[in-house]
Amino acid sequence: MPKRVVLPYDLETTKSLASSFSTAAVSVRYTDNVGVYVKTSSVTANTGSFIIEGTIDGTNWFDFGVSPGLVLVDADAEFAVNLNQVPFDQVRVSFTPGGGSPDGTVKIVIMAKSVGV
Repeated sequence: MPKRVVLPYDLETTKSLASSFSTAAVSVRYTDNVGVYVKTSSVTANTGSFIIEGTIDGTNWFDFGVSPGLVLVDADAEFAVNLNQVPFDQVRVSFTPGGGSPDGTVKIVIMAKSVGV
């Protein structure tokens, strides 16, 4: 069976980490694997956490509970997450600051593929 691949897509390119946010939702319907890449820049004194969420109905969002958590601790960070067998219609990434000085930006990229159509 042929593969279906969603090429890398920038959810955010230089989003400020000064306050909470959620990215736009991305449809992952009919895909099996989703990759999420998060890279921060210019962080010196900012803490917080990123979560990857999924929804079936577009209204109720559920945290995938990635372990270990995607935690920002006063320095630049880089995370690559592989989500296998994703049973949701859409995915997004959210950030909640935890303290410190709100500085830095983030780039978030998503990619997906199916093993057969």
